[in-house]
Parts: sequence; structure tokens; C-alpha cells
Amino acid sequence: MCTQSCTKYIFIIFAENTNTMDTITTRDFRTNMASIFNRVDAGERILVRRNSRMYTVIPVQYDDLTVSEELMERIECARKEIREGKSVVCKTEKELNDFLESL
Repeated sequence: MCTQSCTKYIFIIFAENTNTMDTITTRDFRTNMASIFNRVDAGERILVRRNSRMYTVIPVQYDDLTVSEELMERIECARKEIREGKSVVCKTEKELNDFLESL
């Protein structure tokens, strides 16, 4: 059941990263895994380089892996609004920019 409007606001947030990140190799990661996890738990940001790709090590909370009942209700509400035509569909970057400019 939809009890609220789910699409009233759009927030686009750009944040500049002010934290420095340490870059390590996969070999260093395997060798020093426990200390790397301790550094990440302490808030440090770590990048792992594997060939030409980069990965980040981040802690995951249980809440990150589940969908709450409230979130599921908001998702269903948004789907209903889309089915009812109460949404804006932007298929190109220009359409998206025009829509955002109109707000």
C-alpha cells in the first residue's frame, strides 16, 4: 500500500574526497590482510590495484545487505507511480539536464 508520495524531491550530491587513500598491490593485500582490515575499520581508505583495475576496501554492515520494510514500501510506491505515469523519464543526457534545469 502506498501511503506517501515517493518522488517529491531529487537530490544529487557531489562530494570532494578530502581523505587520502593508500594504494596497495594484491600481493600486499594478501600478505597484510589483517592489518589492512584494521586500518579500514579505523576509517582509512585503501585501494587495491590488480593489473590495470582498482578496487576499494570498505566495511559492510548488516543493514547494507538487507532491504528494510520501509524501503521496500517506498520502492513499491515509486513503481506504482511509474505505472500510473506520475514520473518523468529521461532517455538522454540532454533530457535529464533539461529536466533538472526546470526544477
